[in-house]
Formats: sequence, structure tokens, C-alpha cells
Amino acid sequence: MADTVYPCTAPAGTDSYTLTLPDPADLLLVRAETTDGSQLPITVTAPDSSQVSCQQPYWFQVPQCATTQAGGYTVQVQDNGSAFTLDYTALLSDTSCAAADPSFSTPEIHGSVAAGATGNCYTLAMASGDVLHVGLSSDPYQETSVVVYDATGAQVCVDNLGNCTLTGTAPYRVLATDQYGRAASYDLLLNSITRPQGCLTVAQQTYGTVPDAGSTVGCRTLTVTTAGQYQVYAATAGFGGVTGSLYHPDGTAACTNSGPTCQLDPGAYDYVATLYPPDLLPFGVVFIAADESRGCTATGDTDFATGPAKGHFGGIGEEVCLTLPTASGKSDYVFDQPTADGSSPSVKVLDATGTQQCADIDVMTEVCPLAGTAPFHAVLSAQAAVADYQLLVQRTDSSAGCAVWPQSGFGGSPGAQVPLTPSSNVKCLSIPANQHSTGEMIDYTNDANKVNGNITVNDATGTQVCTGASSTVCSYTAGVAYTALVQGVELNGPDTYRIVRRDVSKTASCSAPASTTVGGPSTNVALTSSLSAACVRITAAATDKIWTTARANVPAPAGTVVEVTDATGHIVCYRQGVACRLTGSTSYQVIVIASNYAGIAIPARVDTWRVGTAAGWASQCTAHQLSANGFGPQTGSLTDTTTAYCAVVPMPPQEMLGFGIVEPTGTGAPALNMYDSADWTSQLGLCPYGGGSHFTVECKTPSSSTDQAVMLVTPGASPTPVTYTVQGVCENNCATPPVIPDITSVTPASGPAGTVNQVVVHGKGLNLGTGLILASDGSRVSSGVAESASADGASITVPLNTYGLAPGHYDLALDTVGYTSGVPSQGYLPNAYTVTAAAPAKPDSRFVPVGPSRILDTRSGLGAAKARVGARKTVKLTVAGVAGVPSSG
Repeated sequence: MADTVYPCTAPAGTDSYTLTLPDPADLLLVRAETTDGSQLPITVTAPDSSQVSCQQPYWFQVPQCATTQAGGYTVQVQDNGSAFTLDYTALLSDTSCAAADPSFSTPEIHGSVAAGATGNCYTLAMASGDVLHVGLSSDPYQETSVVVYDATGAQVCVDNLGNCTLTGTAPYRVLATDQYGRAASYDLLLNSITRPQGCLTVAQQTYGTVPDAGSTVGCRTLTVTTAGQYQVYAATAGFGGVTGSLYHPDGTAACTNSGPTCQLDPGAYDYVATLYPPDLLPFGVVFIAADESRGCTATGDTDFATGPAKGHFGGIGEEVCLTLPTASGKSDYVFDQPTADGSSPSVKVLDATGTQQCADIDVMTEVCPLAGTAPFHAVLSAQAAVADYQLLVQRTDSSAGCAVWPQSGFGGSPGAQVPLTPSSNVKCLSIPANQHSTGEMIDYTNDANKVNGNITVNDATGTQVCTGASSTVCSYTAGVAYTALVQGVELNGPDTYRIVRRDVSKTASCSAPASTTVGGPSTNVALTSSLSAACVRITAAATDKIWTTARANVPAPAGTVVEVTDATGHIVCYRQGVACRLTGSTSYQVIVIASNYAGIAIPARVDTWRVGTAAGWASQCTAHQLSANGFGPQTGSLTDTTTAYCAVVPMPPQEMLGFGIVEPTGTGAPALNMYDSADWTSQLGLCPYGGGSHFTVECKTPSSSTDQAVMLVTPGASPTPVTYTVQGVCENNCATPPVIPDITSVTPASGPAGTVNQVVVHGKGLNLGTGLILASDGSRVSSGVAESASADGASITVPLNTYGLAPGHYDLALDTVGYTSGVPSQGYLPNAYTVTAAAPAKPDSRFVPVGPSRILDTRSGLGAAKARVGARKTVKLTVAGVAGVPSSG
């Protein structure tokens, strides 16, 4: 019997079943499936013993066998020894198919299929060329598929949610089935959108009308009496909303243009919603002419002075129209502000013809140029059943309601304070034409101590000059007035923004640097608030090469940001912890700004060096001439008064130097870089490479290099004083080929296990980039890198780590050579080092050394309260049990 799932619990390898088809032409659907859901291969034999061709068009479909004879058929299942179920449907002759009424007034179809079933079929009384609209949901989720067949068994639409144009020969049948053959339930809509039946009628509306949103019927008929642009869309209070399309009565799409409105000729149209049964959302349809003006009310365009337009929506889908007094050719700021109930409607600005003037308005700043035909309308659409609105409109050339924003000096005092709330989240400030420079930095702090605000500066046309959350530099035109908009973002409560604008052009009030000599004393500044900034001006020739940075030795994450502007106030460098290299201006303003201020003053040291002029590199650099073929260790100390070591190296094109840099224990590492004239402002200069082998830095001149390179050793991010030892080794394109390194002996030749032994390795071609290994039976067991080197390359001092090593003889080798274990070769000495027994443990002593560690810092609250310690005051701190100190004993 068709549509009956037959179980087979005793598989025989090949199982045969017989069935009878009453009509010659049919489509036999067969599902043979194991209990774990796998489909089994089948063979179908016709009454005349010929084999019937069976096809499986898609992976989720069962085999489909087109027949041409009436009578008895045999179905053979290759079961592979597995229990299975079998079901078949003779789709074209099946008399059990239910009739599906395509009217929109008909409720959705509720159905279910058993595990292993081919599916449920439905007959569909629609004509060829009609358009079928399908809506479907299922449990399990998205497992049910729907296939439409014509009268010959040809597939018309497969798994098609949405629209299906019926081709082929009527009548049509629809099969609903689970893709995996599992038990499933589903809800199905099968509606004709060609001359649809059961649609509700919707009348054209005016602004202020609430559409009827009480029905779940998926089709609404609209009648257009005058050709033009119309808004047509669904409105619902349900989660996720409802979408749909507009059709002519023959089922073809009616709204083919792009944009928020449809161009429609007079006549009847049908709006068909995309619905997902069984949870059909009730909805209404908004149907308003784009040039509609009935129901509009007047509003202002100076709302910073008069207050925003406020009101209440009467229901979902209502559109409120506010007529703006702004003339064509002007621009408005438009803010869709949050209301007390948290609602925020959709907002569009239209001209008198219904043409949209700018993008949809959101809660952020929106400048809307009005280029169309006046009067203009702000149209607000309700997005919830019960909602308020609050729309603020301000003409961009009006300063009404905008307080003057005075310019601030450097320091920590704000120029203006702006209180904001979640529902009043934007304020304006005016910058008069005669009260600004050509370049100014804007910044803010707030009570919440969060970056949750934005300052935007525009000219009278609404054109943005600059925007930013913090430390943004704005370029102004002399004699032009500007408007600043201060806006809070996602405010959770009231907040006050303290804001500044500071002159950063050549007219700014900045201090002179302590020195511009390379390596000269730093300029000391102190930043005492989150708004604090300091300015140091460097006067220069346009051809000078300037180096500047700010160093702050404070606990992370506090620090400084450096912005450098030129004579006009334009930013030429922005860095945090990295130096700026400058050229091309006669005046530079080095602005040092507090970063991550946490209530503790941030002292900073500003370095300002004139490294080169039109005549060449500075004398402090040319005084140190180093060989391009490499040079021996250069040693020194960097302090707040001797802040750099500078030298010149006459490197030819394409030469590479590797630099070994020793980092002394207990201090930070110095920084090294090289530049030529062409690469002076490049961030990485000539040293974009990480060190190869054990070199800290590698630097290479370009093929076009024609002049001397300058080398700078600086404190970098390390606090001063910092000592340095630097050696340069030529690696590529050397005037004299580098000496191939070798080792000949080690002193001492032995040392105890369980420690770090200092050894001196002798040989040739040795430098601060030389690495050494201890090996046993060809395997590395320990390693070390040179900590000091002789100028002639004949010896290096290396720390050898013997922790975990057993006493015995070990091979010594350079870590860059290959070798055969036990066979002496260049760079390899077998059994050259002996690890002896570890030294006996020291007897108990009252003296136990511990490493250095900071245990008291009243700036951050470490070890005591975070507070300034007054004169003759005492601070108590706990030492026992802290930083390695025993808690008792």
C-alpha cells in the first residue's frame, strides 16, 4: 500500500517488494532507509521486466522513478545486512493527496511525516503561468523541504520558499518531506499571488494615521488613483518585523525601482508579506504618497535654543510629519534623540516632492543638506506600538543656543563644561571667527572617566572640519566661524564633559626646549590631570632634521602621547613611546599629552635634537666616525643631561650592518636606529629588520643611498640612566669580507653544574652577536650569547647555563656551524668544557640575598595608601612576606 512505512527487521542482503500502479505514466518515489538514517540503493523493475531509470535530483530527495506501464512493479533493496524501512508514493496517481486552497483567507496547513516516509502530497488548483507563494516552518528546524511537480511529474520548484512561477502542465502537486527521513511536523502556506483571493483592502493614508495592524492575513490590496511615488511597507509590533513585496494582479513585481518608495501608476496592487507559520505576526500596511503633506505640523530649525520637537505615536506604523522652515540650499543638523521610554523612531528628511534628502537619521550626528524643493519634511516612523519621539533640528549656519567655546592654554584647566544626559545627549558650542588659530587641538575628559563622547567641528555649511574622541587636531581657516557638537554615546546617566581647544600653530604659547643639541639635556614637564598637556616649540630651518620624543617613567598603563604640528598647526607626527623625525617646517609644536592618567602626576622628559641641517649631520654626530666595515664595542651611559650617542657611518649602497647591544642587568635596553637623508622621516629608517642570528638590530642602506648614515643610540622606553655597549658587524656587501668566526679555546675550561658560569672564549671573528652552545652526542644541551667582546674579535665573554646538566665533558660550538660529533672543525671544539659537580649547599646563614624589587610607591598605592606624603610625615609599610622577604625567622 502506498504511503505506508514498511519495516524490515530481518535483512537478507537483497530484499524484494512488489506494488501495482494503475496508470502507465506515473512518478514513483521510493525511500529505503536504515534505522540510522542512511539511504539504501534500490532497483525498480517494470511489468515487462525492464529496469526503470530512477533519479535523485538533489541530495535531500528520494529516488524518483518515471514509469510508462501500468501493472506490477518490483522494488529491490540492497540492505547490506542492515535493518531498514521502506515507503513509496505513486505521486501522479495517489488519490490520498489533500487539496490545498491557495486563497489567503485559508489557514496554514499543519502536517507531519513519519520517520522513513516519502512525505505528504497536496493538489494545487492553479494554472500554468500563475505565481505560487510559499511559507514554511518545521520541527526539526529547516528540515522539511517542499517540491512542486507538474502533471507529467516534472519538477517545477525545489525547496523554494518565496515565489514559484508555475511552468509545465497543470494540475500541480506539492510534496512536503523531511530531508533526512526523520519524523517531522511542519506548517505550510501555499498561496496564489496571481489574481489572489482573500486579500484585505487598505486605503491610502495621510500623516498621523495609524494603520490597522490587527490581522495576520498575508495579502493586502491597495488602489492607486494618481501616478507617483508611494511608501508601501509592513508595520508590526512583533519581534523581527515583517517584510514583503508589492505585485501587479498577474503576480509580477510592481516595485522595481530602488529607494524607499515605489513609482506606481493608477490601478490595483497586492502587498504580499513574507510570513512564517505557525507564529504569524499581525501587521498593518503603510500606504502614503511620497509628496503627501496632509497631517504635517510645523517645527523649528534652531532647536538648541528652543528645544527639540517632542510627541507621542498613536500606534505602530504611524508616521509623524514635521515641516521644516529651512530654505533650499541650506543644511540642517538632525538628531533622533533617545526618549525617556528608550524608543527611537526611524527618521527620513523629504522635500516637497517626496525625494529623500539624506541618509536615514540615527542617534549620531547627521548633517542633512537640503537641495530639493521646499518645504522640507522630517518624517518619523513608529517602530513600537507605544512610543515617544524627540527630534532636534538645528540649521548649520545658526549659532542660536550655542555657548561660545573659549580657547584654553596648556595645563589642565577646561575651557568649557558640557552637561549631557541620555535624552539630552548633544550640545553645541560656537567658535567665533576671530577667536581661533589656524590649528587647534581638541580634547575632553568626563565624570565617567570613559571615552564615550565625541566632538565634531563643522563650518557654517555643515562640512566637517575635524572629529574625534580625544586629542584631535583641527585645521581652521582664518576669519571663518565654526560650530562644535559635543555628543555622548550610550550614556547610562548624566555626565559632564570638560573640554579644551588649544592653539597648536606657530602662534601657540609654548616653552622653549632646554636644548636642541643632539644628546643635550631633556626638557622636563609634568602632567597633573587627564586634560594636562604641555607644549615645547622647536624653531628650525625648513631643511633641518629634527628628532623629538617624550619619555615618562611611570607605572603602566599611564604614559604620554606626543603630537607634533607644523607652523600652520597641521599634525606631522603622532607617536606613543616612539620618536618623531621631522623636516620641512620652520616651527614645530611638540604637544605632550597625558595618557591613562590615574590620579598620579606624570613627569615626562622631552628630547629635542637638531640632528642635521642643510650642511649635513650635526657636529655631535660627525665627531664620531665609525667604519662601515664594522666597529668594536662602543660603551657609554645615557642620562637626563646626556641623552644620546650619535655617530656617522659611511655605508655604501646595499650594505647590511648587524648590531650587538648589551642590556646591563637591572636597567632597560637602549634603542638603536640608523637613517640616511632620504629615509629621515621613515618610521623604521634603515633598520626594518629584526636581528638575524643574535644581533639585536640589522640595518641596510637602499640601492640609491649616496650619503653617510647617521646612527643614534637613545634611551628608548628605558628610564635613565642606562648604560650601553654597542658593536657593529658588517654582514653583506662589505668593503672587506668579514672574518669567518672560529673558536680555539675557552677559559676556564670547567665549571660546576647548577649555575651560570662566565667563560672567555678565544678565537677570531667573535662579536656581540656570537652565540655559543654546549652539546653532548651532537645534541644541544645549553647555550649563551656574548655579553662582551674584544675590539679585535679575538675573545668574547659568554654566560654558560649549567642548570640540569650532569657532570662530564661537553662539546663547545658556535651556534651557526654544522659539525660532526667528536671531530674538531672550524667553530667546533669537542670535549672542550667540563661540567663538574655542583657546589655544596651553603650552610644556614642569617644573610639571604634577594633581588631588587619596589615595595613602596605612594603615587600608585603600592605598599601604603595612595597619597602625597607631607613634610616630616611617616609612612608605615610591611616588609615581611613581601618580594621574597621571609614572613618570619
